[in-house]
Amino acid sequence: MISEITLENFLSFNEKQTIQLTDEHNNPLKVFTLIGNNSSGKTNILKAIAYVKNIAVNSFKFKPEEIFLLKNNKFNSNKISTIEIKFLINNKKYTYKIQIDYILKYECLHIDNELIFEITSEVNDERSFIDSIVNNKGEKFGVKAKIYRNKKYIKIINKYKEFLKPNASLISTVKNLNGDYFNEIYNYFNTLIIYDNTTSQHNNLFRNSDFMDFISSQRYKEKVLNILQVVDSDISEIIPITKKVENKSYFVSLDDESKPVTNNKTSEIQEIIFKKDGVEFTFQEQSHGVLKLMQIIHNLLPILENGGVLVVDEIENGLHPKIYKKLLAMFNNNENSCQLIFTTHNLLFLDQMQKDEICIVNKIDHSSQIQSLKHFYKAKSSYHNFLREYMNGTYDIASTEPKEPDTSWLND
Repeated sequence: MISEITLENFLSFNEKQTIQLTDEHNNPLKVFTLIGNNSSGKTNILKAIAYVKNIAVNSFKFKPEEIFLLKNNKFNSNKISTIEIKFLINNKKYTYKIQIDYILKYECLHIDNELIFEITSEVNDERSFIDSIVNNKGEKFGVKAKIYRNKKYIKIINKYKEFLKPNASLISTVKNLNGDYFNEIYNYFNTLIIYDNTTSQHNNLFRNSDFMDFISSQRYKEKVLNILQVVDSDISEIIPITKKVENKSYFVSLDDESKPVTNNKTSEIQEIIFKKDGVEFTFQEQSHGVLKLMQIIHNLLPILENGGVLVVDEIENGLHPKIYKKLLAMFNNNENSCQLIFTTHNLLFLDQMQKDEICIVNKIDHSSQIQSLKHFYKAKSSYHNFLREYMNGTYDIASTEPKEPDTSWLND
């Protein structure tokens, strides 16, 4: 579970900003949401999580000459962006930090406050990096790196450091070379799910073999049905099927009518049938909201059962408000180490959440600023008061001191 995220010079975050995802006892929160205006920077926090995942898991597969697209704040002349994430795995505290420009400039890992490794690249800019790849300069991939290592891990790092590329993390390098080290952190990021609910991908769900296996599994089938019935109580059964279809080709006749011609060949396709009072409906005949919910459930249930982190952008898209309570309760009442982090524009979510589970994002002077709702001492317990105050701009971060709530509406 993620307990803290620090960003500096990353996309809309110019100044160093730290997001605490912990309660008053310093335990990671099971649910956490980011609210704020359009273009305030909410989604960029999720992008930072996705960026670190890609570096930790996939970067060894990048070609040596591939450079990173700059992610720095465009109003900052400094090219280096910093992302640091603190998280828990089996009660051990991990801190993973990277700095990037065109390459991975810095990578550092602590476990329980003990330094495991720290790698600093000496390749200074894009041009010298590309030259070093082309000319080789006597260095493997042109990397010049200082490696500070914990004594316990010195043999590990010495074994793999020669395979390091300027755009690859040590964690990804070790794992992809079949090393048995750093498995916990690699698997943590690899199973972290980042889902963009702003896109419509549900039409291709039944073509996804993982999704069809998921729906067919007796392990999840009943749970999926129970969640779907929250939004459509008529659904009594979900049936994955495989059916044969004829392959047809078409030609245009002289009278401009398209006519099918059967080529006597068939192929198999997968489909999902929904039963409602004995009547069968296809996947395509379901409402947009049901299909959106199916997408989320596909990612949600394995996280709840096995632990992990689910990150969702604009979770409310296509969902009825009454499903919010169900989703939040599924995480809050779960004993596994599972966590839901999401952005939303729908403030109805906040009626089901505590102040320390809500973070407000604003943009001031070209830089995103973040503040937990619990730090606003004037924030009231009443959801309706908060909603009115939020819409009146009480929680805009325009100064170091919170504004007095606008109570003029009480006299309306």
